[in-house]
Amino acid sequence: MYEKRQILVSLLIVNYRSLDELRMSLRDLNKIITKNSVEVLIANNDKQPLPIDVKNIASNAACTKIFQMPKNRGFGSANNHIANAARGTFLFFLNPDTYNYTGSIDSLIKKIDNKQCDVIAPRVNNADGSRQRWSYGKKITPQGIILDNIRDVLGLDKSTEEDGMLHKRKSVDWVTGAAFMIKKDDFLQMGGFDEDFFLYFEDIDLCRRIKMSGKKILVSDDMSLKHSSGASAKNTTTQKKHYYEAQDHYVKKYYGTALSKAFSTVRGLTHSL
Repeated sequence: MYEKRQILVSLLIVNYRSLDELRMSLRDLNKIITKNSVEVLIANNDKQPLPIDVKNIASNAACTKIFQMPKNRGFGSANNHIANAARGTFLFFLNPDTYNYTGSIDSLIKKIDNKQCDVIAPRVNNADGSRQRWSYGKKITPQGIILDNIRDVLGLDKSTEEDGMLHKRKSVDWVTGAAFMIKKDDFLQMGGFDEDFFLYFEDIDLCRRIKMSGKKILVSDDMSLKHSSGASAKNTTTQKKHYYEAQDHYVKKYYGTALSKAFSTVRGLTHSL
């Protein structure tokens, strides 16, 4: 019986208009899942129910459960819902457009168990194998966002600088919500994702609260995967709208209303829709 199985890791996936990517992700997960010690929980934010055969794709998992959300309440809200239902000691958040996993989940668990970190992320790559630029980083500030916008306008690449930071100390201030692991108890203690973020910045916000509590975040090359990034986004204008709304909420939350308004004005001058 499922209830009697010892579940070590709960893989949590939020699906929205990503069925093809989800199928590939679940197939590839079989390469790294230790048989019967891992469960897969999928929150379906799409109005269209997922086909029943999706439950059988990750055949090495103890089980795959689908939670049909009554409406699309956003990435963080859906993840919080299935995190509460998870039976695993560890939660491993994954986007449905992650695939081509290499390495092992156990290697990430060991680093948490050995107190090397409290949150750990695998290496996240682009399709060509290069490291994905926005998969981790240093503390996000309004000044830093504006400077990054200016660098983008000038065509300056800071990825080499960030890779050097990672290889030098491996500890980072945030990792992408597309792929990271944390103990369930720690996630719940932090209050989970802030559901005021509908999409974007909920991962950066969670990591900021984690760092403020004195915990450590690492990126490890012991495991890697590829990430399509934005597979569910069919409308780039809507996508950017969600992104800037989340960015504004983040700045307001940590830096106040006055600075948030000034930031929004300056951002408009350096990075338009």
